[in-house]
Amino acid sequence: MHGITNYVALLRRLERWRLETKKHICLITFNYDTMLEHGLADALGFSIKSMNSYLSFEGYSLIKAHGSVNWGRLAGGVAENGDPDGVRRQMIRGAGHYDVSRTYVLQNPIQPPLVPQDDRLVFPALAIPVEVKSEFELPDEHVAVMHKCIGEAEKVLIIGWRGAEDHFLSLWRERTTASSLIMHIVGANLEDAEEVYRRVSSGGLAGLPSYSEGGFSRTLATGQLEPFLSD
Repeated sequence: MHGITNYVALLRRLERWRLETKKHICLITFNYDTMLEHGLADALGFSIKSMNSYLSFEGYSLIKAHGSVNWGRLAGGVAENGDPDGVRRQMIRGAGHYDVSRTYVLQNPIQPPLVPQDDRLVFPALAIPVEVKSEFELPDEHVAVMHKCIGEAEKVLIIGWRGAEDHFLSLWRERTTASSLIMHIVGANLEDAEEVYRRVSSGGLAGLPSYSEGGFSRTLATGQLEPFLSD
C-alpha cells in the first residue's frame, strides 16, 4: 500500500519537528504489517533492504516489537526442495524438532512466505498475540536500540495502542530516566484516550498527558498534534 496515507502525513509532520529540534525519533510498533515501512518510503524515501536498515535511517529507528510478516528466523534444517508448498509441508512434518536460531532475515514480501535462504529453512518471526508475553520477537540489536530509546525518551506519542503489553510497560519502569514524560494519546474519543493513559500509567509509562479525539485521521486533519509537537 503506497501513496498518501495517515502514516505518510504523520511522518512528514514528525520530520519537520525533527529538523527543528534535532531529536531522534524512535518508532515502536506492535503490528505485523508493513504499512509503516511503506509510509517511511513514501514520506521520507527510506528503503528497507536488510534487517540493519531498520536502525540505519538518519534521525529514525523503527522497532517492530512483535516481529513482522516479512521477517524470518533461520533454522537448523535444510530445505528438501525450493518449492514453497513442499517447504511448508516439510516444516509441518518436523514441527518442534528444528533448532530455530536468533538469526533474522528479511524476506521479500512479493515472494511466498518462508522461502528458504541458502537452502536453510526459515521460520516466521511473529510473536503470538497474547497480552502477557515474556519475550519480544526481534533481533538482539533491535532490542538494545529499543532499550536506549526508552531510556532517553522525553516525549511519547501513542496512536492505536491499547497499552496491554505488560512486558513492554515493564521496560519503562526499569529504564526511563525522565522525571516526567510529555505524552499525547490519540483516541476515538476523550474517554478512550484517558482509559489508555490509565492503563499505561499504572503499568509504568506515566507522564504529563494530553489527548486527541476522533481517531488518527481526524487528529491529523484538525491539527490536534500541534501543541504536543510545538512544546
